[in-house]
Amino acid sequence: MTAAVDPEFDSFIVTAPNISSWLERRKDNPSRIELRGIWKQRWVMLRGRRLTYTKLQGDWDRDLEQGTVCDSGRIILTPEARIDPDDEGNAWGFKIVAKPGDEPWHFRASSEEEKRHWLTAIRNCVDISIWLQNYQIGAVLGGGAMGVVREWMNKKTQEKRAIKVIEIMKLKKPENAKTEIEILAHLSKNTTHPNLIKCHRVYEEVNKVFLIFDLCTGGELYERIVQERFSEKEASILIRKLSSATGELHRIGILHLDIKPENIIFQSPEDGGQPILTDFGLSQWWKSEEDTPMDAQECFGTPGFASPEMLSKGQYYPASDVFAIGAILYMLLVGFQPFRAKEAEEIIRRTVKGDYTMQGKDWDRISHDAKVLVQRMLEKNPRKRITIAEILEDPWIKACEKEDGTKAGKKNQLHDR
Repeated sequence: MTAAVDPEFDSFIVTAPNISSWLERRKDNPSRIELRGIWKQRWVMLRGRRLTYTKLQGDWDRDLEQGTVCDSGRIILTPEARIDPDDEGNAWGFKIVAKPGDEPWHFRASSEEEKRHWLTAIRNCVDISIWLQNYQIGAVLGGGAMGVVREWMNKKTQEKRAIKVIEIMKLKKPENAKTEIEILAHLSKNTTHPNLIKCHRVYEEVNKVFLIFDLCTGGELYERIVQERFSEKEASILIRKLSSATGELHRIGILHLDIKPENIIFQSPEDGGQPILTDFGLSQWWKSEEDTPMDAQECFGTPGFASPEMLSKGQYYPASDVFAIGAILYMLLVGFQPFRAKEAEEIIRRTVKGDYTMQGKDWDRISHDAKVLVQRMLEKNPRKRITIAEILEDPWIKACEKEDGTKAGKKNQLHDR
């Protein structure tokens, strides 16, 4: 991703500068008088808000660790940094003061174009610092394999949002973070579905990524399943909602591939709070079956919700998301997972085999139509599994929709689309 960012941050992805080149540097007050005003070539690096220079080309942190840093320096650019593009008339020169009271750093580029490139990057960096200082990171809201989600408040307006912090270097698969960012950008441009999380901006700085979302305060679906029993009507409304959101993802070429109760949150604590599908850390682009890996080296997904084809072959289809929603429907109706076991290996084995039951007192009170839908969604063979479109037209879904008196376009507690 490019480092060029306009000061107003109109772009969805804001990337902190990451550039380096040879520049000439001049000291204002060297200890030896005869050295004053002499320009010396130095390797200069801008990494996020940190500006460093060294005598030899290389990585400042590595050189510091190895004890090879010589004639070097480092400053952290602050929101109060001052940039002088003229530097007392020096050709292609510019001056930087990191914060009030600091000694200025004088640099000279080898061309007007190089000077302009550096000034743009440094100004972007300062603009990002100014933007960030308006916000305060608050309490932890949740987290997962990809990062931690915290509350984020604008100190001027008191507006609250959520921010997800991803430390790239700690991920087993850093490329997943890149895919998630691309997918969130695609969502922001191509859909306004009310049950898909809205990401407002992505801020990248060196090895950290900050994703800024709408703040949802209603907790996870998992918490509600543990605390209460859903009626068939409530379960139907939620599954219809979740299926609609998933269908929208498929329409714009995205498979979620990690639909589970922990990744479904509610906008507010009230019963009518919208369920929101979040976390695209495992998501993949999808246009046709040609996008499915036929020789996958490893399987993936969350045991208990990942489909048999994901767990056994590392393959995925739109039907894979349907299977996960089916596992959630099972939980909503009876309060526990269909393939539950103490060990993950046993859950995977049962999933791949299709070993679950719908017998016993917990299922005695569940209607026949609800059971049929669960069975069609948990079909082992993805080619025989029910589709999203068929779920939305299923007799049980339609009957509960009619009973609830909700139709697309009407205002209701679980807004439809």
